[in-house]
Amino acid sequence: MPKANNSKYLKKLSVIFGITLAVNLLVSGFYYLPREFDFAGLGGLLRSLEETSVNWRFTSKLIVSGGIALRGDKGSVIAYQERNGIFKKLWMLTGDADSIDYFGSYPFDNRVWADMVSHFGNLSNGKGPAALFLEPMWTKPSPNPESDTAFFQALADYPGLIGGNVLLESFSEKNVRINKPSDIRKILNGRPINRLFADYRAPEALALRKHELSVPDWVKRNIPQYARPLSMLQESVEPMSFFGTANMDQEFGTFRKMPMVSLCWYYYADDEGTIRVTNAVYPSSVLSLVLRLSGAGGTDISYEPDAIVIRNITNTDYFVGLKNGVLRIPVDQHFRLAVNYKANLDSDYINKMSMRDVLQSSFQPGCIFLFGMHTTGSALKQWQTPVGSMYGVEQVAYAIGTVLNHDFLIEVPAWVNILFLLALTLLVGYLVSRGTRFTILGGVIAIILPIVAGTTLFQFNIQIFMMVALVTCVVVLILGEIYMILTERRERKFIEETFSSYVNPDLVNILIQNPGMMDLGGGQKEVTMLFSDIRGFTTISEGMEPMQLVDFINDYLTRMTDIVLATGGTLDKYIGDAVVAFWGAPIPMKDHAVQACRASVQMLHALAEFNRIRAEKGFQTVRIGIGLNTGPVTVGNIGSEKKKNYTAIGEHATLTEDLQDANKAYHTGIILSETTYEPAKDFIIARELDLIPSAAHDRLIRIYELIDMKE
Repeated sequence: MPKANNSKYLKKLSVIFGITLAVNLLVSGFYYLPREFDFAGLGGLLRSLEETSVNWRFTSKLIVSGGIALRGDKGSVIAYQERNGIFKKLWMLTGDADSIDYFGSYPFDNRVWADMVSHFGNLSNGKGPAALFLEPMWTKPSPNPESDTAFFQALADYPGLIGGNVLLESFSEKNVRINKPSDIRKILNGRPINRLFADYRAPEALALRKHELSVPDWVKRNIPQYARPLSMLQESVEPMSFFGTANMDQEFGTFRKMPMVSLCWYYYADDEGTIRVTNAVYPSSVLSLVLRLSGAGGTDISYEPDAIVIRNITNTDYFVGLKNGVLRIPVDQHFRLAVNYKANLDSDYINKMSMRDVLQSSFQPGCIFLFGMHTTGSALKQWQTPVGSMYGVEQVAYAIGTVLNHDFLIEVPAWVNILFLLALTLLVGYLVSRGTRFTILGGVIAIILPIVAGTTLFQFNIQIFMMVALVTCVVVLILGEIYMILTERRERKFIEETFSSYVNPDLVNILIQNPGMMDLGGGQKEVTMLFSDIRGFTTISEGMEPMQLVDFINDYLTRMTDIVLATGGTLDKYIGDAVVAFWGAPIPMKDHAVQACRASVQMLHALAEFNRIRAEKGFQTVRIGIGLNTGPVTVGNIGSEKKKNYTAIGEHATLTEDLQDANKAYHTGIILSETTYEPAKDFIIARELDLIPSAAHDRLIRIYELIDMKE
């Protein structure tokens, strides 16, 4: 590739790469921009697209693993992969429609819950469960005080791990964070403090004290904040050996992340009666259960920007993939766990049993039992997850499975996403710069590769950009193609303007289709040059009227130029009556010497016809001399910044003019140099004339008279 063309391509490539980098900077910047600064909403749109693609990836993963139940007119067709790890010992004991019919209306009388807890508490000699998890929240006494007493006593007497959860209420305003006292005043907006925050000395808050976590201040600044806990009976909380929050965070309509630690605000009155605020950090019910199962203490938990680490685990029976007694739970920047859902609601991937059958059934020792409502016949709400609607207790079950099975979804760091995005878009940009055929390939890559990479890596629990990558690649593809189209139009116009008057229109079209064949910046090429001149033109022109002279020269130059163009030559310029042309540029031509000889002979034939017509009209006839020479010359757009011409210059061009002038001394019509004679000798009839000095060759060269073409 000529240097000028290579430089031109590199310029295009650099512009497209510049577009690519700019698009990457904008997309990555908006995506990772803090939400409070996302005034344009573009970051939210990108995150929404990516979150939607996560739902698709869950669906594809479930299809591959068989974790989807297809429901048809004749019932449910169940298909799921074999339960693994803790899911073999994880049971959901559901208060379904059958249980409601059996025990009476919902909520159940607390005597039912007392019997359930007592039943499992009476199992001994290693036959009991590993833990009981009670999803219902007891917020007020039941109508039957005796049932309450029996239930609270059963909780107090339970010998193993038993726990539940509490729901923390969100602030009424969106994206609220309290970092200083003025933030609280702004949130209260004149309302009494007890309308928003709970009393830290109230019985239910006191019952939660033993489940609080001590975390560094930097963790408090990043974890979700809540206004107050849902009021719970102190007697139902105090006996619990593990307890935590039940909150799930919603991302664009989907619940798929569980805060592992959450901050709740309280108010209290100090000794002087002044109202002050404080906060408490609670674990999620899942983290609380994991801590108790592990045998680790509260001081064995530490926090990293992307993980919660539990050390000194003494009970490893329920943990898969544990190394050196250390569990590392990957979390996002807000300390939220991405729940790895294994199947949809109808798949029965998790062991389920109706509560009505619990007291008459036997279970494998060491199971974890989750009591919760699981029926569309009740008023309980289902939550939208990436794999469809799901009850809260089932979400808790999958969160427990995610941690204990060490089956974490890994969101790659931001720098990996950015590098992946950059590499992908640079590839697309490079293909766009190569032309239309490669642009089509770039379009295929822009759409297919992000989807394939995103879905394939998700099969291995790795989450990388998918929709963001696809959108960015398409934007780069479109902008790059627009730039290429505009550039090609500009080049096409330039080629047409530059060459339409110099070369055959068919050759102009070839140049437009193959712009790389020309060297617009100037370069050395081997061509065959022609220089022709009318003998005694000055004397002839003096005897003509101005308009007669114009008609004469136009008629003559038209005939000569048509021959040049018809034989594939390029018209260099007119110098008065002289015609300067060359063959072999801008389009390479193997037989340029032969074509130049053919054009010269045809010019003499055309001159004879021209003179015949002039003689019939009584005008004076003319004679011309033609010089032909082959050699390397500098060809390109040469001139000033405002005016350039596509021309050829150099010593071989000067020699061509000297050969034309030599026709006067040798009384010939066409003289060609030995460098033209050698490649054309098999096609021409010529005779040797002489040896003459040549500055272009720095020696004597042979010259020949061209008589005719052999054809």
